[in-house]
Amino acid sequence: MIQSNYTAFLTPQLRVLSDDQVYEIHLATLELLQRTGVDIYEEQARRILKDAGCLVRGQRVRFPSDLVGKCITSAPERISIYNREGLPAMCLEGRKVYFGTGSDCPYILDPFTNVRRKTVNDDIAKSNRLADYLENVDFAMSLGMASDYPVHLVDTVQFHTQLTNTRKPIVFVVQDTENLEYCMEMAAVVAGGTEELRLKPFIISYSEPTSPLSHPKESIERLIMCAEKGIPLIYTPGAQAGATAPATLAGALVCANAEILSGLVIHQLIRPGAPFIHGGVVTIMDMKTANYSLGGAPEWYLCNVALKEISSFYKLPLFGTAGCTDAKIFDQQAAIEIGQNILIAAMCGANLVHDLGYMECGLCASWEQVVVANEIVGQVKRFMRGIRIEAETLALEVCDRVGPGGHFLGDEHTFKYFKEEHWAPSLFDRRYHSMWAAEGGLTLGEKAKQKAEQILEEHIVPDLALNVRQELDRILLKAKSKWGEE
Repeated sequence: MIQSNYTAFLTPQLRVLSDDQVYEIHLATLELLQRTGVDIYEEQARRILKDAGCLVRGQRVRFPSDLVGKCITSAPERISIYNREGLPAMCLEGRKVYFGTGSDCPYILDPFTNVRRKTVNDDIAKSNRLADYLENVDFAMSLGMASDYPVHLVDTVQFHTQLTNTRKPIVFVVQDTENLEYCMEMAAVVAGGTEELRLKPFIISYSEPTSPLSHPKESIERLIMCAEKGIPLIYTPGAQAGATAPATLAGALVCANAEILSGLVIHQLIRPGAPFIHGGVVTIMDMKTANYSLGGAPEWYLCNVALKEISSFYKLPLFGTAGCTDAKIFDQQAAIEIGQNILIAAMCGANLVHDLGYMECGLCASWEQVVVANEIVGQVKRFMRGIRIEAETLALEVCDRVGPGGHFLGDEHTFKYFKEEHWAPSLFDRRYHSMWAAEGGLTLGEKAKQKAEQILEEHIVPDLALNVRQELDRILLKAKSKWGEE
């Protein structure tokens, strides 16, 4: 049988902008880059941009539209990411969605003591072991900032800790190119060499402009180094509508997009085709508290979806955000917000979605929240598979076989399909009250705490080879020695 233009199933999708509106944002971005420009505090980048035809006056750089378009076209539309063992892990393209934790929270809400305290490096190790175990967490960030190390060493120490506590791809943050060099050197040791790391990257570096419309020297230096070495780079603003961006969401998106694209131009002029990931966090400043609203603002949801539509227009992978909350503890507010934003991120097709475990506007980490987010992502993955419509799933022969008044429990069709078609929760409770009460009547938070504790007690990440561990330790010691640390 031939069925013309027939699709077996359609996955759920979400959009907030029309194609014409996306194009209007693009045109406005080009106008902003050409008329107003951006400030770039890095001399090599300004020199490169001037040679490419930009108008450079002091630190201010204005971009011709044709150059921006050329650099957008040169950036790859798909980026393959591997795991620590060199096996394919993520393909950032189209509407493929992957979820991971966040980074650099100064505090952690310790589920075992119920105390909000400063994060230490042991927490980084545990967070990455947790991410390594959870099946719906696709990549790992530090989820904390180690307060037990000097500021100038934190990023290098954390990266070393991540390498030895997860096999999954790592997204990492560093403060300068010297520490970036140490981290890349360690990653190359794990990958088997610099060229092997470039061909099969399992790390993604993070850098960011400063809103509005400024590029710090350190951010551009990291961008340049990643382009030169072919390491995938996220270049993402953190714009606050009404504070560091226009109060209107359209204006905030234009401003943020100009910051991303001006970074992209530098990146592609350094090395055309180097892997670049578009996206950012565009939200509002809460005018009552002056806080950065991350997790519960509907404006943030809208901008997340809009950024995906903009990145799709450019055929670039998107760095998205979900699994986070403005709540201070893992409570009803937290569950509602992380459930909403995980579903929205999946439906819009964001590619590399970070911040599982973030709470309190990104200031505090929660392992309970990571565990529950893993459950929600599993639920959302099933929802996103949609409904498959074909002869065997329509089940006419099954209905005929069972007939009126029968049941399908014992039919072979049920045994064949129920695990594939039906999502089974591990934390969410579907039992009757009597059964739930008989087994302790635990809340979701209590079960998440138990699950996190069990994982951290039992899950062991396979060791790297002895010679690799020794070389990683040598590089870390070199970084410490530079600062007179032991």
